[in-house]
Amino acid sequence: MARKSSNPDMDRLPSLQADGRWHYYWTQEGRQRHVSAVSQMDCVMAYYQKYKNIDAGLVDVNPNTPVKVWAQQWLETYKANKDITGKSLRMYREKLDGYILPAIGRYPLKSVTELHLQRILNDSAGMSSSHLKKLRLVLREMFGKAHDLGYITRNPAAGLELPAGTEGKRRSLTPREREAFLTICQEGKHRGCLFYQMMLYCGLRPGECAALEWRNINFDNSLVLVEQAKENGANSIKAPKTSSGVRKVPIPPELLAQLRQLRGLPRTKVFLRSKGKPHSDDSMQTMWRSWKKEMDRQMAFAVVRSARAAKSDAEAEELLLHLSGAFDARKLAAQVRGDSYRGEAGTVIYRNQLILHGESQELLDSLVAYDLRHTYCTDLQKAGVDLKTASYLMGHADITTTANIYSHTDDELIERAAEKICAYSRTG
Repeated sequence: MARKSSNPDMDRLPSLQADGRWHYYWTQEGRQRHVSAVSQMDCVMAYYQKYKNIDAGLVDVNPNTPVKVWAQQWLETYKANKDITGKSLRMYREKLDGYILPAIGRYPLKSVTELHLQRILNDSAGMSSSHLKKLRLVLREMFGKAHDLGYITRNPAAGLELPAGTEGKRRSLTPREREAFLTICQEGKHRGCLFYQMMLYCGLRPGECAALEWRNINFDNSLVLVEQAKENGANSIKAPKTSSGVRKVPIPPELLAQLRQLRGLPRTKVFLRSKGKPHSDDSMQTMWRSWKKEMDRQMAFAVVRSARAAKSDAEAEELLLHLSGAFDARKLAAQVRGDSYRGEAGTVIYRNQLILHGESQELLDSLVAYDLRHTYCTDLQKAGVDLKTASYLMGHADITTTANIYSHTDDELIERAAEKICAYSRTG
């Protein structure tokens, strides 16, 4: 029997019905209301939330309410005012506005089926697995809440299956890229030298570097304590998403010596912009573009220097084929080895623009700052660090994440294994 009262206190507990769910009925503002949930406590919570929504004058959602209306109410009530990051809120809006509402926004809630939602997911097949998982998450949460509140009798998102997606690929620095990286650091002129060395030699994420304070550097024990990170898409500093993100990582002596020379007050940031301000997303992106441009320049210089030192024009021509750009390798080899050689800069730079590049454009474009951290992980493997320790140093919540990187065996590891096998076969 429906309760005819405007008092939010329940006069009885929800009841378990034949469908296996807990239900509660009451009357509010002249209309019969209903909520259901998988547990009695969830049903009680759903009742108070729905009562509060109606009392606050929110749209009185019912099975005939358009999905776009419910989506707005759900987002404002359950997401926008909750303790989620701005980045997460933007994700919800992006999935709704870009994929869900264009497809079913005008449909009444009661008419949406699993087939409709599965088609939305299938239309994104081939996109990143991360996108697909987030899209399914939004569908499950939005329709799951509508079901919990009794607006629909069945959750059409409960059984959604992910279509095939693509995994984002991380890679390690190539030998030529690492050489260019070291050259830039030795020169010490670029503003990103220490920032990127901290990523490459300690495995920190960009946001962790941006949030690092001098109190986190233990100079006596050569350790960096990672305990916070700049939120992506915002300037706020937060603790890592999981406890695994908090960790102590050894600092190589060369990097520690550089940090010691710049040591600041405990509560000040280790890495700052040119005017002393903390890094933002834009400043880090700008710094990385500048760093990649300098790496490209140094790689091109290295190729030309190698060609200059070649023993023959044919050998120089073979080396110069590593460059990317519009050029005749044979003519360039003769020029580099001839008397008219104007140096590396004069060979690859024209009117202050780099016209010959150290790698293919595809390889250059694929390199992101996060790959320095990936390189750190592969370096741990090559150094013989066990998987469990590497997972801790990387701050991975799931050891399989580290294992996936460790599974990328390269030629150097195969050769090292072959040497060990041969040595054992000789000694028994």
